[in-house]
Amino acid sequence: MNHAPTLDPEILVRISPASFAAFASRGAWKPYPYLTYIANLIADAHDPAKFPRGGRLIFNMAPRHGKSELLSKWLPIWLLDRDPYHKVICCSHGAELAESFGRVVRNEFANNGMLWTTLRDDSKAANRWNTPEGGGMVTGGVGTGITGFGGDTLILDDPYGTTADARSATYHRKLTEWFKATFRMRLEPNGTIIVCHHRWGTGDLTDWLLSQPHDGVPWKLIRLPGLAEPGDPLGRAPGEALCPDRYDAQALLAMQAADKSTFAAMIQQAPTEGGAGAVYDTFDAACLDPDADAFSPSLPLALCFDYNINPGMHGLIGQYDPRQDVFRVGHEIHEERMSLAASLDAFVQWVHRQGGWKWGPLQVYGDASGRASSIITGESSYDRIRARLTAAGIKFTICVPASNPPVADRVAAVNDALKDATGTRRMFVHPRCERLITDFRKMTMDEYGDINKTQRRISHASDALGYWVYEVRPVGGRLTMPPGRFGV
Repeated sequence: MNHAPTLDPEILVRISPASFAAFASRGAWKPYPYLTYIANLIADAHDPAKFPRGGRLIFNMAPRHGKSELLSKWLPIWLLDRDPYHKVICCSHGAELAESFGRVVRNEFANNGMLWTTLRDDSKAANRWNTPEGGGMVTGGVGTGITGFGGDTLILDDPYGTTADARSATYHRKLTEWFKATFRMRLEPNGTIIVCHHRWGTGDLTDWLLSQPHDGVPWKLIRLPGLAEPGDPLGRAPGEALCPDRYDAQALLAMQAADKSTFAAMIQQAPTEGGAGAVYDTFDAACLDPDADAFSPSLPLALCFDYNINPGMHGLIGQYDPRQDVFRVGHEIHEERMSLAASLDAFVQWVHRQGGWKWGPLQVYGDASGRASSIITGESSYDRIRARLTAAGIKFTICVPASNPPVADRVAAVNDALKDATGTRRMFVHPRCERLITDFRKMTMDEYGDINKTQRRISHASDALGYWVYEVRPVGGRLTMPPGRFGV
């Protein structure tokens, strides 16, 4: 009778990082289903028959679920125990944290009698050590050099150390530049890259990686929400917790009740528009309304400006209804390198398309810096606005104070209008106002708590809006503005 060949049990346990970790830890490491799922995907990524050019994996999962112990400890051990020629580079947000995992892995090879691979006697530093065959492990932090050592497997585990890192435009530039110029450049031919972090918000490393051109091996995103959703990759029922032994559904729902936006990002791996770290954290899709341009003839219109040469003028056309306490933003005016004159012409043309002026006197809002006179012509921006509107036969009031209110106050006024403390929405925006909506979705705070203005094309439309909203409805109560308060 013919019998199928049997494999040595010690070979079988080395098929996956999960089975190997449970074996080599003598049962101390628990192969939870989600960790086994991750481990099997990683094993596939290292199978040349399945991924001849290596894998590119991004794992998004909640903190405190054991991802670092798997990825930064047992994965390097599994790789090097199977192949002492393998080279592993393991990085994290800080060099000390990454080095601590390098020390743990090194000590396992030095002391765990269940492992096959040994260390080279003269190369045992915690952050850089080798096997006699030439393989080994190097660790480093974001921004640190890891030159002189290539990696068959690159692991980036928790690239963000704090919320401040995640919100910092400076740190984002540092992280992405380091990833491109240092980390990624250490990959050996046909090597694998593994990135793991919980989401912080839109525009983080996961979004950036998925938006970049790839080298012929596209990124595969594996999203594991804390509470299962329909179509869960693990086969969980909707609402089932990822790891009930650590955080059951009741505990996760309590987190959700405490902070919905943070829960959506860090636990569900689905950052929402706005939310923690966003400037306009009260904005969401419910603020969009295709009827926001249905302006009432019985109310005045508002025209608000933010002055720019690069990328160009930004203008918004809207209306505030004091009876309903509601703002509507129906149109925006902007073109690349648009001048003030061109933006005013665009506004007059819009009026003609509406069949002529049919509202009360126009209210003009904008940056107070536009009151300054040009050293060449002697005219201010508002002088030019007066001249153009007068020529068009449009009655108007210039509603611009002598100096701009603080940015924080303008932002607070807009956020309160988008959704106030009672959950009531008092601002609706037409979906065609793409630049304003982009600001709402993408603007973030920097590490100093100021608005991040490093992206040239964002912040201008929302600045124009803020000048208007603050003057009409500052947080703390509506401001009754008598006609001619600011003069014409």
